[in-house]
Amino acid sequence: MKISFYLLLIFFFVFSSAFVVAQEETEEEVPPGMEIIKINDTNVIAIKGTKIKKKGDLLVIEGTKEFVARKLLEIDSKFSKLEEKNKSLEKEINNLKETLTELKENTPTETLEPDEIRIIE
Repeated sequence: MKISFYLLLIFFFVFSSAFVVAQEETEEEVPPGMEIIKINDTNVIAIKGTKIKKKGDLLVIEGTKEFVARKLLEIDSKFSKLEEKNKSLEKEINNLKETLTELKENTPTETLEPDEIRIIE
């Protein structure tokens, strides 16, 4: 009877400590800019936005060089779009300035009394 009690006690301590170790691994702090990607039963810490490709039965995590190259291309594309939008906005601002200048030049300089009503045709 004492042997079964001791075996049960040892069994309890072994599995409770295994549970604590497993719990500590899942609560690991993720560094800034990183994320945990769960692949089947495995947790992988990778850069946020890392792509996973499937080649047959093999799952391939995008390497750092591929990730950086892809991100640089995305940034370059966004930068080009911003430059184009900036140019179009500059043209629109110049058109508005010209229109405002024309309106100022064509506006009569005489002042009206507050009780006068003037209709411009």
